[in-house]
Amino acid sequence: MKGKGLDEGHGLISAVNTISMGNIGDFAIRRGSQSNNISSDGTAAGSGSMAFLTPADQFVSAIPGTEDFHLKDTSAAVDAGKNLAAAPASVNDIARTVDAPATHPDLLDIDGTDRAEEDAWDIGADEVESAPEGVWYVDPAKTGDGTSWKTAYANIQQAVDAALDGEQVWVKAGVYALTSEIIVDKPVSIYGGFSGKEKRLAGRNWKQRPTTLDGQGTTRCMFLNHEGILINGLIFRSGSMSEGLLKIRRGGAIHAALKAQFTVEDCLFTDNRTPANSGGAIFMTEASGVVRNCEFSNNTAGSGGAIYAEMSTLNVVNSIFAGNIADGGTTTSGGGAIFNKGSTVVITNCNFLQNHADSGFGGAVHSFYNPTSEITNSILWGNTAKVSPQIHDTPNQKATSVAYTDVDQDGFGGINGNIRQDPLLMDIALKDFRLQPGSPCIDAGKQDVLGLPELDFNGAPRVKGKSVDIGAFEFEN
Repeated sequence: MKGKGLDEGHGLISAVNTISMGNIGDFAIRRGSQSNNISSDGTAAGSGSMAFLTPADQFVSAIPGTEDFHLKDTSAAVDAGKNLAAAPASVNDIARTVDAPATHPDLLDIDGTDRAEEDAWDIGADEVESAPEGVWYVDPAKTGDGTSWKTAYANIQQAVDAALDGEQVWVKAGVYALTSEIIVDKPVSIYGGFSGKEKRLAGRNWKQRPTTLDGQGTTRCMFLNHEGILINGLIFRSGSMSEGLLKIRRGGAIHAALKAQFTVEDCLFTDNRTPANSGGAIFMTEASGVVRNCEFSNNTAGSGGAIYAEMSTLNVVNSIFAGNIADGGTTTSGGGAIFNKGSTVVITNCNFLQNHADSGFGGAVHSFYNPTSEITNSILWGNTAKVSPQIHDTPNQKATSVAYTDVDQDGFGGINGNIRQDPLLMDIALKDFRLQPGSPCIDAGKQDVLGLPELDFNGAPRVKGKSVDIGAFEFEN
C-alpha cells in the first residue's frame, strides 16, 4: 500500500492479533496499545509481536492479481496470537466459554472457523485448520479413524497400527489404563502432552498436560521391536509383566527386543516392577537406545531397578534416577538404578540419588560380564548396596571409566576430575535436585565431552559459568 497500514492520527487505536505488511509504515500507533501483531517493518510492538517478516512467508500468495491471504501452515502467525475468547468478560466483551455456540462474529475467522475451539489463536484474519501430514491422533473420548483430533482413535495401538514408517502419533493428555502392552513394530514417533487441539508439535506441553500409560500392575506398557522408534513426553506407571516365560517378563515399562533402536525423551518412569527379574522400567537385549531428559523413580527389579542393558548400546543423558531398587539376592544381582551386562553404557550429566541394592552390588550402577561403562559429569550420592554403594565392577573385568563426577565411594575422588563432596542439592526429600549456591558441582564438569547436552534437565542452557556443571541441572542464580 502507498499509505500507512494502521494510523491512529489524532485518535486512538489499540491493535491485537493483526497483520500489517507492505505499507509505508505498517503501524503508526503512539498512544494506543499493541500486542501479538506482525509487520514487515519495525513498527509491530508490544508483547508477542513480530517485526521484519515477509508477506511471502506468511500467506498462501501475496502476488498481485493472485492474492490468497490465508495463512501458510508454516507462517509465524500460526498459534502466535492472543486467545481473546479466554479473556475475562470485563476486559473483552466477546469472552465466552469454549463450548458455547459461536454467535459473535469476532470469534470467527474469514471462513467462519470458530477460533474459540483453539487454545492459541493465529494472528490475522485466518485461522489455519489444516493438520500436518503423517500424523495420527489419539483421544480416549473419541472413536474415529485417527485422522484428526475430532476423529481421533481411542487408543495408541490403533494409531501405531495405522501409521506408516516415519509418521507420528499424537496422544491427548490423560490416563490410559492398559490391559495389554502396546507393540511398536515400525519406525514411528509417539508424542504425549497434547490438549487435543494442537496443529503444531511445538504447541504441546508434556509437563502441564501429563499423558500416562498405566500398566495397572498387570501388564508391561510397551514392547519395542524395530529401529527408528521415538517415544517423547509420556509417563510410564505401574507396568509389570508377571506372566509368560522368564525372559519375556523382563522390563516393567518397556522391553526393547533384539535389534531394536529407540530414543526415549522427556519421559517419567515410576512404580514399574519386574519381581525377581531384570529392568524395573526398561529392559533391552542386543538393542541400541538413547535415554534423554528422563526421570526414573521408585522402580523395582531383581537387577537393574530402573534399566537393565544386556549386550546392548545405551546412552543416558540429563536424566535422574531416584529411589529405584534392585532387590535380588543372587551372586550377581545389583544395580539399584542401572545394570550393565556386556553392554556399552555411556552416562553423561545424570543424577543417581537414594537408589538401593541392599542385597547385591552397586547401589547406582553395576557392570558385569565384560562391559564398557563410562560415567561423566554426574552425581552419585546417597545410594546404598551390600557391596559398593555407588559403582560396582565385577572383579578382573574392565573397570568403569569415571570422570568429573561427584561419587560418594572410595577410589574415585581426586582422580580424573572426580570429587567426593556433598553436592548440596536443594532438597532431596522434596525431589528438588537442583544445585544450591556454593555447590562443589558448579563449574566442575568437563565441557569437551562427547554428547554433552546443550540444555539441562529443565531446558535451561548449559555452560553458564566457567565450565559445565556436574549433574542433571545447571546452576541458576
